[in-house]
Amino acid sequence: MAAPVLQLKRTNTAGRVPQLTELLPGELAVNVNDGKLFLKQISSGGGEAIIDVTNPSNFGGSLSGTIQFAGPTSLQSSPDLFWDNANSRLGLRTTVPGSTLDIGAGDINISSTTSIKIAGSYGSSNTFLRNTATGTDWGEPTRIINGQTSVSIDSNVITTTVSNTPVQQINSTGVTVSGDVTATNVTATNNVTAKEFYQSTPSGTVNYSSKMMAMMIATGL
Repeated sequence: MAAPVLQLKRTNTAGRVPQLTELLPGELAVNVNDGKLFLKQISSGGGEAIIDVTNPSNFGGSLSGTIQFAGPTSLQSSPDLFWDNANSRLGLRTTVPGSTLDIGAGDINISSTTSIKIAGSYGSSNTFLRNTATGTDWGEPTRIINGQTSVSIDSNVITTTVSNTPVQQINSTGVTVSGDVTATNVTATNNVTAKEFYQSTPSGTVNYSSKMMAMMIATGL
Protein backbone atom coordinates (compact mmCIF):
# COMPACT_ATOMS: atom_id res chain seq x y z
CA MET A 1 0.00 0.00 0.00
CA ALA A 2 1.38 3.36 -1.02
CA ALA A 3 2.04 5.95 1.65
CA PRO A 4 -0.77 8.50 1.92
CA VAL A 5 -0.11 11.86 0.26
CA LEU A 6 -1.52 15.06 1.72
CA GLN A 7 -2.40 17.59 -0.97
CA LEU A 8 -3.76 21.11 -0.56
CA LYS A 9 -6.41 22.64 -2.69
CA ARG A 10 -4.72 23.61 -5.92
CA THR A 11 -5.12 25.01 -9.41
CA ASN A 12 -3.05 25.12 -12.59
CA THR A 13 -4.74 28.25 -13.91
CA ALA A 14 -2.33 31.17 -14.16
CA GLY A 15 -3.35 34.15 -12.04
CA ARG A 16 -6.20 32.40 -10.28
CA VAL A 17 -6.76 33.33 -6.63
CA PRO A 18 -9.12 31.32 -4.40
CA GLN A 19 -12.38 32.94 -3.36
CA LEU A 20 -13.40 33.46 0.26
CA THR A 21 -16.09 30.83 -0.11
CA GLU A 22 -13.58 28.25 -1.35
CA LEU A 23 -11.44 28.13 1.79
CA LEU A 24 -12.07 27.59 5.48
CA PRO A 25 -10.36 29.87 8.03
CA GLY A 26 -6.67 28.89 8.12
CA GLU A 27 -6.97 26.63 5.11
CA LEU A 28 -4.25 26.78 2.44
CA ALA A 29 -4.49 26.64 -1.35
CA VAL A 30 -1.75 26.46 -3.98
CA ASN A 31 -1.53 27.92 -7.47
CA VAL A 32 0.83 25.39 -8.97
CA ASN A 33 1.33 27.36 -12.19
CA ASP A 34 2.27 30.61 -10.40
CA GLY A 35 4.06 28.99 -7.45
CA LYS A 36 1.93 30.88 -4.92
CA LEU A 37 0.42 29.83 -1.62
CA PHE A 38 -2.79 31.37 -0.28
CA LEU A 39 -4.32 31.47 3.20
CA LYS A 40 -7.79 32.47 4.37
CA GLN A 41 -7.38 35.00 7.17
CA ILE A 42 -9.97 36.14 9.70
CA SER A 43 -9.04 39.21 11.73
CA SER A 44 -9.99 39.82 15.37
CA GLY A 45 -12.76 42.08 14.11
CA GLY A 46 -14.22 39.27 12.03
CA GLY A 47 -13.00 40.50 8.63
CA GLU A 48 -12.03 37.85 6.08
CA ALA A 49 -9.33 38.01 3.42
CA ILE A 50 -7.35 35.76 1.11
CA ILE A 51 -3.64 36.34 1.79
CA ASP A 52 -0.85 35.51 -0.66
CA VAL A 53 1.72 34.23 1.83
CA THR A 54 4.44 34.26 -0.86
CA ASN A 55 4.11 38.05 -1.20
CA PRO A 56 6.32 39.83 1.39
CA SER A 57 4.25 43.03 1.06
CA ASN A 58 1.47 41.24 2.94
CA PHE A 59 3.78 40.96 5.95
CA GLY A 60 5.23 44.46 6.12
CA GLY A 61 7.70 43.99 3.27
CA SER A 62 7.94 45.30 -0.26
CA LEU A 63 8.65 43.85 -3.69
CA SER A 64 10.24 46.99 -5.16
CA GLY A 65 13.88 46.04 -4.56
CA THR A 66 13.99 46.46 -0.81
CA ILE A 67 15.58 43.60 1.08
CA GLN A 68 13.41 41.71 3.53
CA PHE A 69 14.52 41.07 7.10
CA ALA A 70 12.89 39.54 10.14
CA GLY A 71 11.06 42.00 12.37
CA PRO A 72 9.62 41.31 15.84
CA THR A 73 6.53 39.58 14.44
CA SER A 74 6.81 39.63 10.63
CA LEU A 75 9.01 40.34 7.63
CA GLN A 76 9.99 43.98 7.24
CA SER A 77 11.87 46.15 4.77
CA SER A 78 13.48 49.58 4.65
CA PRO A 79 14.48 51.91 1.79
CA ASP A 80 17.89 52.10 3.51
CA LEU A 81 18.61 48.54 2.30
CA PHE A 82 18.00 48.19 -1.43
CA TRP A 83 18.95 45.61 -4.08
CA ASP A 84 18.97 46.57 -7.78
CA ASN A 85 18.65 43.12 -9.28
CA ALA A 86 18.76 44.35 -12.90
CA ASN A 87 22.25 45.84 -12.43
CA SER A 88 23.45 43.68 -9.49
CA ARG A 89 23.96 46.72 -7.24
CA LEU A 90 23.49 47.09 -3.49
CA GLY A 91 22.38 50.41 -2.03
CA LEU A 92 22.78 51.43 1.62
CA ARG A 93 20.81 54.57 2.50
CA THR A 94 19.90 54.92 -1.20
CA THR A 95 17.32 53.32 -3.49
CA VAL A 96 19.19 54.26 -6.69
CA PRO A 97 22.63 52.63 -6.34
CA GLY A 98 24.97 53.74 -9.11
CA SER A 99 27.81 51.33 -8.27
CA THR A 100 28.23 47.73 -7.17
CA LEU A 101 28.06 49.07 -3.60
CA ASP A 102 26.61 52.56 -3.20
CA ILE A 103 26.44 54.14 0.25
CA GLY A 104 24.30 57.24 0.74
CA ALA A 105 24.46 59.72 3.61
CA GLY A 106 26.03 58.60 6.86
CA ASP A 107 29.38 57.63 8.36
CA ILE A 108 31.34 54.44 7.76
CA ASN A 109 33.08 53.05 10.82
CA ILE A 110 35.91 50.53 10.44
CA SER A 111 37.20 48.97 13.63
CA SER A 112 40.89 49.09 14.46
CA THR A 113 41.16 45.33 13.93
CA THR A 114 39.72 45.45 10.39
CA SER A 115 41.88 45.86 7.27
CA ILE A 116 40.88 47.07 3.80
CA LYS A 117 42.10 45.02 0.87
CA ILE A 118 42.37 46.68 -2.58
CA ALA A 119 43.07 44.52 -5.64
CA GLY A 120 44.05 41.67 -3.34
CA SER A 121 46.52 43.76 -1.32
CA TYR A 122 46.32 45.24 2.16
CA GLY A 123 49.04 47.75 1.29
CA SER A 124 52.27 48.19 3.21
CA SER A 125 52.68 49.99 6.51
CA ASN A 126 51.74 53.70 6.53
CA THR A 127 50.22 53.70 3.03
CA PHE A 128 46.89 55.28 2.14
CA LEU A 129 44.16 54.85 -0.47
CA ARG A 130 44.45 57.15 -3.47
CA ASN A 131 42.66 57.66 -6.77
CA THR A 132 44.64 57.12 -9.97
CA ALA A 133 43.87 57.43 -13.67
CA THR A 134 43.00 53.73 -13.76
CA GLY A 135 41.36 53.21 -10.37
CA THR A 136 42.36 53.04 -6.71
CA ASP A 137 45.60 51.82 -5.18
CA TRP A 138 47.82 52.20 -2.14
CA GLY A 139 50.01 55.33 -2.06
CA GLU A 140 52.82 56.57 0.17
CA PRO A 141 51.91 59.46 2.47
CA THR A 142 55.50 60.72 2.11
CA ARG A 143 55.04 61.57 -1.56
CA ILE A 144 52.57 64.02 -3.10
CA ILE A 145 52.55 64.06 -6.90
CA ASN A 146 50.91 66.56 -9.24
CA GLY A 147 52.12 66.03 -12.80
CA GLN A 148 55.91 66.45 -12.83
CA THR A 149 55.92 68.23 -9.46
CA SER A 150 56.26 66.26 -6.23
CA VAL A 151 57.12 66.63 -2.57
CA SER A 152 58.70 63.59 -0.94
CA ILE A 153 60.14 62.70 2.45
CA ASP A 154 62.97 60.20 2.60
CA SER A 155 65.49 59.64 5.40
CA ASN A 156 64.42 62.85 7.17
CA VAL A 157 64.96 64.89 3.99
CA ILE A 158 62.11 66.82 2.34
CA THR A 159 62.68 67.18 -1.41
CA THR A 160 60.65 69.33 -3.79
CA THR A 161 60.87 68.31 -7.44
CA VAL A 162 59.68 70.46 -10.36
CA SER A 163 59.67 69.14 -13.95
CA ASN A 164 61.33 66.00 -12.60
CA THR A 165 64.30 68.07 -11.30
CA PRO A 166 64.97 68.43 -7.53
CA VAL A 167 64.95 72.16 -6.72
CA GLN A 168 64.85 72.17 -2.94
CA GLN A 169 65.93 69.98 -0.06
CA ILE A 170 65.26 70.54 3.63
CA ASN A 171 67.03 68.52 6.30
CA SER A 172 68.35 68.93 9.84
CA THR A 173 71.30 71.04 8.67
CA GLY A 174 69.33 73.58 6.63
CA VAL A 175 67.77 74.31 3.24
CA THR A 176 69.41 73.71 -0.14
CA VAL A 177 67.87 75.39 -3.19
CA SER A 178 68.84 74.89 -6.82
CA GLY A 179 67.95 78.07 -8.71
CA ASP A 180 67.00 81.62 -7.78
CA VAL A 181 65.37 82.57 -4.50
CA THR A 182 63.08 85.62 -4.39
CA ALA A 183 62.16 86.91 -0.95
CA THR A 184 61.06 90.18 0.66
CA ASN A 185 63.01 89.48 3.81
CA VAL A 186 65.45 86.70 4.70
CA THR A 187 66.18 85.88 8.33
CA ALA A 188 68.73 83.23 9.19
CA THR A 189 70.07 82.01 12.50
CA ASN A 190 73.21 80.57 10.94
CA ASN A 191 75.28 81.44 7.87
CA VAL A 192 73.76 81.81 4.41
CA THR A 193 76.01 80.51 1.62
CA ALA A 194 75.36 81.67 -1.94
CA LYS A 195 77.23 82.07 -5.21
CA GLU A 196 75.48 85.39 -5.81
CA PHE A 197 73.68 87.67 -3.41
CA TYR A 198 72.09 90.96 -4.43
CA GLN A 199 70.46 93.75 -2.47
CA SER A 200 68.14 96.26 -4.13
CA THR A 201 68.51 99.88 -2.98
CA PRO A 202 65.69 102.46 -2.93
CA SER A 203 67.31 104.23 -5.92
CA GLY A 204 66.91 101.12 -7.99
CA THR A 205 70.59 100.15 -8.22
CA VAL A 206 71.64 96.65 -7.26
CA ASN A 207 74.63 96.07 -5.00
CA TYR A 208 76.11 93.19 -3.11
CA SER A 209 75.13 93.15 0.54
CA SER A 210 78.08 94.23 2.64
CA LYS A 211 77.55 91.40 5.07
CA MET A 212 77.26 88.94 2.25
CA MET A 213 80.36 90.38 0.59
CA ALA A 214 82.30 89.77 3.78
CA MET A 215 80.95 86.23 3.99
CA MET A 216 81.74 85.59 0.35
CA ILE A 217 85.31 86.79 0.85
CA ALA A 218 85.67 84.68 3.98
CA THR A 219 84.38 81.56 2.27
CA GLY A 220 86.35 82.15 -0.91
CA LEU A 221 83.31 82.72 -3.17
